[in-house]
Amino acid sequence: MGGALIIVAIMVSTLLWTDLRNRFVWITLGVTAGFGVIGLCDDYLKLVIGNSRGMTARWKYFWQSVLGLSAAVLLYRTAHVPAETDFFVPFIKTISVPLGRPDSSRWPIS
Repeated sequence: MGGALIIVAIMVSTLLWTDLRNRFVWITLGVTAGFGVIGLCDDYLKLVIGNSRGMTARWKYFWQSVLGLSAAVLLYRTAHVPAETDFFVPFIKTISVPLGRPDSSRWPIS
């Protein structure tokens, strides 16, 4: 229940005090809610069903990977400028590796 309280506090404060036109806010909220649902399912199995192990690690990692990859694909598909799809090498400001150039005619999502 502590996780639910924290997630609700994050969601409410984010919805009250951020720019809701920013797509990064919505993707972050979606991933946060998704991870909360995974935790809820795990707790439900432990507390209500009585399975002391809860959700197996294989399924937790699977659903977390699905959420993470979905967010990555969505970020890639909604990129407006090439710099949004570049990989910037940590600790070295001048090196970036282009992972693909967004083309507005190729992607229907803007």
